[in-house]
Amino acid sequence: MNTKIYKSRAVLPGDVAVYIIVAAVAVLTSIALGTNDGRPEYVEINSGGQIERYPLYEERKLTLSNEGYLLTLVIESGRVWIEDADCPDRLCVKTGKISKPGESIICVPARISVRLTGGKDDSDAVAW
Repeated sequence: MNTKIYKSRAVLPGDVAVYIIVAAVAVLTSIALGTNDGRPEYVEINSGGQIERYPLYEERKLTLSNEGYLLTLVIESGRVWIEDADCPDRLCVKTGKISKPGESIICVPARISVRLTGGKDDSDAVAW
């Protein structure tokens, strides 16, 4: 029978320095990825292939229609939400208010999507 005996090694000062550096890099990376310096600038509405763009900081209420459904969209105080919809599941209403770049509200039955664009985190894809 071949048994190996492993000796416990003391933690050296160099090991502690490496641990601290790795932890600092991890914390700084998570802070950098978690903060959003940019604010969205526009509300982009795609309805039946037509795209309309509205400034996010001009308050308005819009009635959107497509595929026989009506939606009431509200833009107010830098936030957007669907106030009312006559689609069957009303998931677009349940999505609530959005305010960050790249966030979206989608009504599948009406084939309408609302997306916030502009700002630092405006991107078309996410890399993992």
